Amino acid sequence: MFIKSLPHELNANPYQSKILFPAAYRELDFKTIDKLCRINPEFEQFIEQTDRLMTAHE
Repeated sequence: MFIKSLPHELNANPYQSKILFPAAYRELDFKTIDKLCRINPEFEQFIEQTDRLMTAHE
């Protein structure tokens, strides 16, 4: 079985690795988040935990 190797810039030392495709910043889509919460209770739990962590210092 032959697997074509994709170009990569990973290195055992993370400081020598390169980011090839940086993430794009996007605004939160609350309509989609609400829909995902209705579909998946675990996602809703994740969102609730994240909200508690993000607002813990307030």
